Amino acid sequence: MDDEHINAVARIAAQVRRFHANRTPFRIYHGATNSTRALAFQRDRLVDTSALNRVLSVDERARTALVEPNVPMDALVAATLRHGLVPPVVMEFPGITVGGGFAGMGGESSSFRYGMFHEAVRWVEVVVGDGRVLGASASGAADGDGMAEDLFHGVAGSMGSLGITTLLELRLIEARAFVEVSYRPVSSVHEAVETVRSQAAHPPGEVDYVDAILFSAEMGVVVSGRLTDAITARDGRIQRFSRARDPWFYTHAHERLSQSSPSDPAVPIIETVPLTDYLFRYDRGAFWTGYYAFKYFRVPFTALTRWLLDGFLHTRVMYHALHRSGFAQKYIIQDLALPHGAATEEFLDFVQRESGVGDRVGGCFPLWLCPLRLRRRGRGATNFGSMHPRWMHSQTSHPPPSSSLSDEAPQPDDMLLNVGLWCPGPRTADAFVKVNRAIEQKVSALRGTKWLYAHTYYTEEEFWDIYDRQWYEGLREKYGASYLPDVYERVRVGVGVGEDGARNAREGWRGVMGHVTGWVWGIWPLAGVYGVMSTMVGGRGYLVEGERRGGKHDEDKGAVISVHCAHCDMYSYCICAVYQTAAMTVLLMIVIILKRRRIEVIALNNYHNTSIVPQGPSNKLKYSGVKLVS
Repeated sequence: MDDEHINAVARIAAQVRRFHANRTPFRIYHGATNSTRALAFQRDRLVDTSALNRVLSVDERARTALVEPNVPMDALVAATLRHGLVPPVVMEFPGITVGGGFAGMGGESSSFRYGMFHEAVRWVEVVVGDGRVLGASASGAADGDGMAEDLFHGVAGSMGSLGITTLLELRLIEARAFVEVSYRPVSSVHEAVETVRSQAAHPPGEVDYVDAILFSAEMGVVVSGRLTDAITARDGRIQRFSRARDPWFYTHAHERLSQSSPSDPAVPIIETVPLTDYLFRYDRGAFWTGYYAFKYFRVPFTALTRWLLDGFLHTRVMYHALHRSGFAQKYIIQDLALPHGAATEEFLDFVQRESGVGDRVGGCFPLWLCPLRLRRRGRGATNFGSMHPRWMHSQTSHPPPSSSLSDEAPQPDDMLLNVGLWCPGPRTADAFVKVNRAIEQKVSALRGTKWLYAHTYYTEEEFWDIYDRQWYEGLREKYGASYLPDVYERVRVGVGVGEDGARNAREGWRGVMGHVTGWVWGIWPLAGVYGVMSTMVGGRGYLVEGERRGGKHDEDKGAVISVHCAHCDMYSYCICAVYQTAAMTVLLMIVIILKRRRIEVIALNNYHNTSIVPQGPSNKLKYSGVKLVS
């Protein structure tokens, strides 16, 4: 352990002890977030851990990495690839941190084999609520040292409500240069679910990654991947997704779908993709949610405009703009996990027919499907973490995994299917709350769960009817964390949702100034422009209330604020910021001029009735563009 880390943890522990002595609740400031909830921190009630951002070591022989919690996925992958290794589960957004994946749960297309991200964590160092620095591991021991097993399972998934994770040891697997990616068309929800199941049943070495995109209830593609060092594509090409000139992955997958034959899915289209490009394939455009930015600004969605505005369309920048613009309260962004099979199909039918989410045409499509391996260990100790529904803690016929990673084929009853639900919500606050609550209730009725990074509208009673409060509160008492905001307080949306969620939502939005502010903020395109421009002037400071962004560090209060371009990380206004701002301004001016000259912009005129899914009898990739009116 190096001195810099030891000293940093000592400072954090001392600060936590002061908070504990005064019974002062605090929050953890990481410097950025991948949560969609509106977040703000008071400087005198936060612990700044943003400096814990280093990979301390990689052990090639043991295949482990010693990592601080604020190391993002792209930095972690870069560090381990230098040793020919890679984490078994890598979240798809490069800015998601190791600590965030552990405390908030994270899964990806390899999770059907390896489970969730935290299942690759061997042990963690935690500053608990009373300021003690403790070790915790899944098995209760690491290198012969006694470690707290209950603390490990409590910290995993509890959103930092038991303490502050300051160090993690991760298991790694052997990396390859490429991923052989196969695209299989499907023509129904049932076929998609069953194809995902069949691909996930393949042994290691044949299939290493599986996910799927449903473009509609009648059209989708199942994507599987295999690690390889060979270029196996028939045309010998290497397909990239990380450069500005490259396609977004979802548009490319749809194009591949149009080139394949639904009548013969046994013959997939195969491509060779560099490993890093595959792991972060959804970064540009944040799956497909970046499309809604084009729709909002009424800019044609074309390869040219995506290239021009690429710097704004990576997830780090998009999360920043999402929070600053207030759009997090206007879009339904939920990840739900349901038992693989009929329950998933019933939920997808509910989303399409009853929930009222999505555009007027097309529903909430595309949808993302990702199989997840569930390993139960009995009451209060599950590799899925403590903060998951009670039913996940039992009802398994399979023994718990050993302390090493297991990549054997999962059993059918140990599989969940993650559904990524990301689309526009209703325009009014009342309806927005109602739809989100309907989704939560349907997921609970189907014995599923939802990831707590997103908007959570449960009442407190509903929340603790799902999760094991007695076990959780026992841990908080044991580790001196009872004075901290509990997990419900951390994840709930700051709007009352009692018996009548709509009524309480109105009360949360009441007030003359609130109505005036809301009206002004609703003037197009004020909120969007503000969100975009704010990305230029201060990456990390947007989470801290009332800060002057001067790049200063307050040692006592722990806030670090910097002024830098969120795209290239240069301080002040860099040339790329100027270029991209000018590009957006020119595009907006062109749209306005064309409209005044009676040129029809299809994407503009059909603004509220345009589906994100390409339309047309040929199923080719055809997005709305600019067309002259005769």
